[in-house]
Amino acid sequence: MNFIMYSTSITENIKFSIRPISANPSKPANGSELRKSTKSVVISEYPYLFSIMLNNGEVCSGVLIGDKHVLTTAQCASLVKANTLVVRVGSNYDTKEGKLYTTGSVVLHDAYNPETLVNNIAVIAVVEDLSNITEIVMNSDTSYVKPGIQGTAAGWGRLNSSTVPEELIDDMEVQIMDKKSCLDRPLSAGEFCGGDVKESKGTCYIPGSPLITKTGNQKKLIGMVSMRDADVCQQRSDVFVDVSSYKNWILRVIGK
Repeated sequence: MNFIMYSTSITENIKFSIRPISANPSKPANGSELRKSTKSVVISEYPYLFSIMLNNGEVCSGVLIGDKHVLTTAQCASLVKANTLVVRVGSNYDTKEGKLYTTGSVVLHDAYNPETLVNNIAVIAVVEDLSNITEIVMNSDTSYVKPGIQGTAAGWGRLNSSTVPEELIDDMEVQIMDKKSCLDRPLSAGEFCGGDVKESKGTCYIPGSPLITKTGNQKKLIGMVSMRDADVCQQRSDVFVDVSSYKNWILRVIGK
């Protein structure tokens, strides 16, 4: 299988907005009151969660899946400039503190469609060794992901569709829903639909934000936020990349 590899910046027409770095979370949008998270979430709960600085002045999320590899969406990775300090880990904030790492190669799925965001998955190789950071186990059971399964989504983003993005990490309980709940178009085999357990709304988190389930003491990555319309993210559920559908592709890219 051929891979699409980038080592320089790529310009994309991003249809679903991501997190502007310059946003001021203290100012509400549209005259509405800014709602703060009701719980205190810290990055130590999600040590494998990265924020990724894009070359268009925005930020996405990603998760560590190996000693040098970060999994994210192709939508985000296509806007990563290689050989720059753009991958941040160990911070409650998406754009400050923590530690920055240098990106090496960026590999997009060879069938990624930037118009529909089908096959919206990518791997970023980091120059430095990340073996001292806890990685997340990827789900490999394609039958596991089905409506009714619940997990926790974590990341940065809006707390509702009427506010500017939050700088601090947050999480929420998400339930996998029927595929018809997300988009007008049918979802591909590598996508699933998920929304807030209590209110059937989207996460409002930035692309690449992980969805994690827990069995016993083991956490596993089942999906990443692929699409959510920031303007109506509380009115409809999110589209997630189904990690299990791409497990073999991921392992080939990272050389396992």
